[in-house]
Amino acid sequence: MPRHVDPRITPWRATVAYVAAFLAGSLAIAIITFVTWSIENGHSPLRDRHLFAATFLLPFLIANIISLAVLAPLLSPIYALCILAIQKGGIRSWPAFIGLGTVFASMGWLVISAYHCSISTCATLSFASINHMTLAPVIEIVAIGVASGMACRSVLLR
Repeated sequence: MPRHVDPRITPWRATVAYVAAFLAGSLAIAIITFVTWSIENGHSPLRDRHLFAATFLLPFLIANIISLAVLAPLLSPIYALCILAIQKGGIRSWPAFIGLGTVFASMGWLVISAYHCSISTCATLSFASINHMTLAPVIEIVAIGVASGMACRSVLLR
């Protein structure tokens, strides 16, 4: 018996969910940047509000610009396929959306890393650099994926 298309998932709602996922991912990037910088420099955001603006709002703005202007158009065909799979296949669970968000965050990281490698060394991204990732970037990618996946699911299926 063929599954029917979910009527709640319209193109407009899918687009809003896509943007919400990128904004949530950007927020996660800004929080990670802010916490990392604060820990490394021993600063408290309550003491100096200018540090908060410099270490949270600026990375949030930069992450939004990069993700919405560069990554969103590159990843949109894959997102369209995911929407079709969600509509036809019945993907509804939180872990599935977190997994999809983590895959998108990983792909975004690979795109940015490939660009950085090609600019700095005029070479392509090698798999050796991926194999030697430390635990911190992996945790960051998963945190970004969790935020993105939860935001996307909340907009799509509510």
